[in-house]
This record gives sequence, C-alpha cells and structure tokens, in this order.
Amino acid sequence: MKTLPIILTILLFLPLASALDCSLTTEETYCESLTEYNLTDTELEQIYSILLYESTDYPNHDFIQEYNLDIEITEPVTNTTDSTYIKNAWLSILTVFPSVIENDIIYTPNITQVLSAYDYDVQLPSDYRASRYPYTSSGDCKRTNHLTVNDAQLSIYFNSIYQDNQELTELQIDSNGTIEVELQISTTVRTKHYEWDRYTRRCEYDDSTYSSDSLTLSDTLDIMYYNITPETNLTFTGEYWNISRGTFSASNYSQFQINFNNSSYTSQRYYYDLVFVHQPYYFAYLRANNYISETVQGMNVYNNIFTVSTPTECNLYAYNHFFELNTSCDLTIYEQELEQLTIEAHDIDFTILIYIITIILLFIILFKLGKSKFMFLLLFLLIIPTVHADDEECGITNLADCIPEKIYEYFLTIINAPILPMLSIIQDLLTVDIDIEVFETLWSVVRYVISFFYVFIFLYTGYVFLTNNSDPIKRAHAKELLRNLFIMIILIQGSFYLYDLTLDINSTMNSTLIEYVDEEFFLITVDSIVNVSLELVLGLTYAFTLLFTMILLMLRYILICLGVISLPIAIFCYFIPPLKPYGKFVLNMLGILIFVTTFDLLIILACSMMVDYALFDDFQILFMITAFSIVNASLIFGLMSAFKMSTEVSLKDDLRQAVKYMALVV
Repeated sequence: MKTLPIILTILLFLPLASALDCSLTTEETYCESLTEYNLTDTELEQIYSILLYESTDYPNHDFIQEYNLDIEITEPVTNTTDSTYIKNAWLSILTVFPSVIENDIIYTPNITQVLSAYDYDVQLPSDYRASRYPYTSSGDCKRTNHLTVNDAQLSIYFNSIYQDNQELTELQIDSNGTIEVELQISTTVRTKHYEWDRYTRRCEYDDSTYSSDSLTLSDTLDIMYYNITPETNLTFTGEYWNISRGTFSASNYSQFQINFNNSSYTSQRYYYDLVFVHQPYYFAYLRANNYISETVQGMNVYNNIFTVSTPTECNLYAYNHFFELNTSCDLTIYEQELEQLTIEAHDIDFTILIYIITIILLFIILFKLGKSKFMFLLLFLLIIPTVHADDEECGITNLADCIPEKIYEYFLTIINAPILPMLSIIQDLLTVDIDIEVFETLWSVVRYVISFFYVFIFLYTGYVFLTNNSDPIKRAHAKELLRNLFIMIILIQGSFYLYDLTLDINSTMNSTLIEYVDEEFFLITVDSIVNVSLELVLGLTYAFTLLFTMILLMLRYILICLGVISLPIAIFCYFIPPLKPYGKFVLNMLGILIFVTTFDLLIILACSMMVDYALFDDFQILFMITAFSIVNASLIFGLMSAFKMSTEVSLKDDLRQAVKYMALVV
C-alpha cells in the first residue's frame, strides 16, 4: 500500500485517462479508478508503472518476461503495408528481454531473447460469372480465383548474421550491434478462365493463368552489450576495545550491501521503473534511473571507512542490471605493516663487522661504568627524531640511522595507542551523518496524536468568529490563531524531513571542516624537549579531557536522535500562545545541539593552525587540551543556556498568561 499515497498525490494534480488491463496490477481497484480522470499518455504510463512494478530497487527480469509473453495481439502493432494480393501486412520487434534502458540506450547481457510479431491478409480478385449467353468479361463467361501459394518466411539477424526464424528467438551476443527481423511474404493465385461454346452455348473451362505477389518487411533495433560485473572489497585494518575499523570499496553496482551480525550498510545508485512501447499493448522495458542513497544501521561510515562492533559474521552483496555478487568477508585484521628490513647483496667486507663489534663493546663498557647515566643517554637518543628519506630502505650499511628511526616510530605508536580509540570515536561523533530513520515510527505516532488537536482548534476559532461579530479584537486574535494553525500543520507534517535536512547540512559542514585539520595535531609527538616535558606532565590530563569530550558528544548524539520525536511537540507549543515559551525552549536547545559541533570544529581548526607558528612550536599539548576544553565548555554552555531559557517563565506565570489569553479571545 505504499504506492497508494504516491498515486493519489499524482491524481490530485494531473488533468486524462484511458482503460488499462488492471488485472495485472497489485492495486486493481485504484487502477480502474484511473478511467475517471483525464490523463495524458505519459502520465498514464507513469502511474501504470508504479502500480505494475513494485520492486523498484531491483531489476526483476523474470517479471518482465512473464508480463510481455502474456500479452495477446489482436490488431496491427505498427502501420500496415498493402500489395496486389497481400493486404494489411505488418512486422515489428516487440521487445527484447532481459534488457535495461539507461540514458535511452538498450543494454542486454550475452544471452537475450527477441520477441517479434507479424500478420497479413490475402485478398483474392472477385470471381465472375455471366448471367446468360453471350455476355462476357474480358472474353470470359466465367472466371474463378484460387490461392495456390501462401508463404511467409521470418528471419532474425544480428549484425547481418542469420540467427533463427522463430518469433521468440534466443540470441548469444558478444558485442554491440543491430537486431534485424525480416519477413518475406509470397502468394500465387490461379485464375481459371471459362468461354462460351457457340454450338452448345454452354460456359466451359478453357485454360488457367497464374499470377504472383510478394512483399518484404523489416524492422531493426540497436542494442549495446553489457558485460560489467559488480566488484567489492572489504578489509579490517584494526580493532580497539571490541570496536573494529576497516575500509571498503565497491563499483559497477546498482545496490551494494555490507551485512554484519546486527548492523548493515546499503548504498543504492539506481532505481528501476517501466517504459512502455507499442501502445495500447504496453510492452515493457526496464529502465534504470540514477538515484543516490545510503542507509546505515548499527555502524559508522564515512568516506568508505567504517567502525563497527567486532563482528563474527560478514557478508558482501551487490548487483547491477544483470549480474549479482554474494560473498562472505575476510574477518582477518590486516594492520599496517612496518617496513621490512632488507639486506642488499654486497661483497664481503669484514670492516663493517669490526665496526659493529666495536659499537657493541662500547655500549657494554658504558653500561658497566654507569647504569643511570647510560640509560639517560639512551633515552635522549631515542626521543630525538632522526631524519632520513621515506624511500630509503634499511640495510647493513645504514643500521645506525634505520634502527633508531624504527624504535622512534614504535615508541610513538605505543604512546598514542590509549588515545587513538577515543580520537576515532570523537571524530565520528563530530562528523557522523546521524540516522534518524529508526525513529520515524515514533515520530508518526507523535504527529498522529497532535493531529487530534487540530479539530478542536478549528472548532474553537469557528466558535469565536460566530459569537464575536461585533468585537474586532477577538476576531483578530481568532484570525491569527487560524493562520498559525495552517503554518503549524505544514511544519509538523514536514518536521521529520526538515530535521533530517538540517542534520545533513551540519554533517556536510563538519566533514568539510575536519579535512583541513592536521591529523597529527591530535597525537602526542616527540619533536622538542619542552613539548616532551609538557606531555609527560599533562598527558593524563589530555586523556581525561578526551574522555570527557567523548561522553558529552555521546550525550549530544542521544539528545539529537530524540529531538526528531520532540520537534513536532515543540512546533505545536510554539504556535499556541500560552505554550510558546516551552516550544521556543525545545527549538533553541535542538538548534544549539545540532550546530555546536560546527563551532567546535572551527575552534579545533584554529588551534591546529596556530601550532604552526614558531612561537607555539613547543606548546602543542597545551593547544590540544585547550581546544578540547573549549569543545567541552561549548557543549555544557549550550545545554545550560537552553535549560536557563526554560526557567525564565514560571508555571504560575504560564497559567496566568493562559487565563488572560482565553479571556481575551472568548
């Protein structure tokens, strides 16, 4: 029944109609009602497509084949052609299936079927018989015509190569080309001639003549070969605290799905409807229309990067116009691999071996002389970043540079490991496109309950108009209430979609801003002694600040999800004068909660840019803590401001204002 509101909406605005075979549709009653409207052919076909084909997200070729083969032809499909004896001859390619029309081009797979049809009549000359002797016609006292040959030969060609002679022909193709059907009709008529016997005056057989007639008809259809198959890939790149992270890619698909245990992701690029040809028979082709849609449930997805509760099952499913792919995922985690040490082949040189042994002995001696001083020296060497080219490989000849570099990278990875999950979650919470589809049912219930009050407000305003004709003030208030009611109904009915649009705008703005923030700004680095000292002192403070930020952003996420339910109530209260402060409070709170993250990202971006100044090179950890402290302060201040606004008007004042308003209007 989901198609019913769409059809009724179209009928309200469309001005012509003709009869259809409504028994083929799932909504036969509504289809038959189309005859009551004047619909154009295009409008009629659009509605018929909606009624006939419901699986718009999937190319159901079996349905199209069954539908087309069930159509019976009783009249010519195209214009007819006449010859001497051959009359009303026609030939047509009715349809090709499986096939899909995209951008006015017919695509078919390597195996497809061509359905064609033809018909013709043979009209013989009139017979002649003289009424009496000696009347004749062209010397004949009697003349009769008999059809001796009546042959029709159908031929199917693809790129001028003969395929078959059946009306339903299967083709195997491997390139673009042209389908051609040709019909050759041949007839021969025998004419018997009779002449008068002048002695007996009887009309007797004399001889026979033969005359032939032939006609050739043809029809063509251009098609393109479609051999593109869907391609998918999914790789798990890490796992933190039972949260898995990974990347995926997909191409050449109409719909692509990732299915985990209790979560999923769906991307749709096309939807399908029907295109009709050869009216009034309405042979159907599938048509693919561009349509971009993403649905996320129970996971976070951004730029083909996902985070999800560590799954035990995973499945990838994709299909396009003709092909589908269904495969399970590889749950193995492929973490980023460190550059492997490689040993290049060199001539044997014992000098290098002597150097290595000397270095080892030197370290042993230093360690024996003073353990504490040696450990301090070793720590100092590790925290000093070593510079070398990215494309230089580790080998025997550069161990002195390579080993400290690898130890340095590993050391930074260990230091940042505890904060990486929190940073990942904070980034997702700042930029995620919040999915409110799961709350649409609750939103519908709230909207339905509020709609009961519309009738009472209409009755109330009508009562005021009828009983206060002489009071212009009360009539003005009643007019204002009626106007507000119409505005309120429109906003409440569209509140879900307005709310979703607002969230999309905010997510787009945030995703754009975060791309300009340097990723290393959030990480602990070892780039100077001063900064290292500050990180040792303030590292724990930074971690707690991130934890607090994550909690506040989760609270914001929950409140925004619940906001779609409270938005219709807020709009209703806003347009009822005694309840306006409460409606205004909810609207202000939702506005602050939605757009506060944009302000937060601007602060983070500004702090990340200020770190590049030479003056602040050694104070990166302070800017990191300051940035997230401002984020926390903005979230807390936003919530406190909204609650403060709600307390500006007391319940006693609200009751007093409600009594005054009722007294004024009544």
